[in-house]
Amino acid sequence: MVKINVDPILKAMIEKARELGLKRGSVVILSVCTEHIYNEESFGENFFREPDPINRGPEDKGVNYRAFAFGKIFQSFRTGKPSCTEYAMKGESPARGCVISDDYTAYFACSGGTEEQDVVIANVGKELYEHCQTQKK
Repeated sequence: MVKINVDPILKAMIEKARELGLKRGSVVILSVCTEHIYNEESFGENFFREPDPINRGPEDKGVNYRAFAFGKIFQSFRTGKPSCTEYAMKGESPARGCVISDDYTAYFACSGGTEEQDVVIANVGKELYEHCQTQKK
């Protein structure tokens, strides 16, 4: 089993998020290969948004981006597919934003942008991870 330091991968994902204009959110890598779960809390102001009933309506409950990112990962972990390709069970996120390495050893998720932005950021992690795997062999 190839061990990979995911810290530079997470930094690249955060850099991409900032490049896309995200102000806060969460990026997560869950890897069965590295036995490592990592969440970068310093991404932006924080990993949550407080309720904003004035600007978003009285029903707005705020967002926990970290929980949302993990919900995307756990849906992918269950299905073996990128998030939101099948129905979401309770506790899973119904949004896109998680991708899986080609060998199914690592899951990459982002929450904090649009679904499209989250997928782009997750793919940055996947591509760097797979590049590191080929370099270690």
